[in-house]
Amino acid sequence: MTADLLFLLVLVELFRLLIIYLQEQRVSIGVAVEVCIASVLREVIVRGVLEAPWVQILSTGAFLLVLGVLLVVRVWLPPTFEGIDPERRMASRKRNLSDHESVSQPLEVNRF
Repeated sequence: MTADLLFLLVLVELFRLLIIYLQEQRVSIGVAVEVCIASVLREVIVRGVLEAPWVQILSTGAFLLVLGVLLVVRVWLPPTFEGIDPERRMASRKRNLSDHESVSQPLEVNRF
């Protein structure tokens, strides 16, 4: 029963990640890391710590440590897409290039 509850928790976190993505058009690093932590801990609980080899427990602990560091470090990361509209930037770059080309090359007139 514990495995089913933990699996339900992972699904709820994934659904939360999907809602954030659909609303804000970005993936939340914090929620993604929380989903990873919950799923790893679920697997450890389901399989049992005493039955797993020591190398697997050591690597799982290292993985959880890295995820924890990422969860702490994400606080200092600047928001990536705040105020950035890539389509507008590409359109203005294209417009600037076309304006520059039109100024540098004179127009040709077809005479009949």
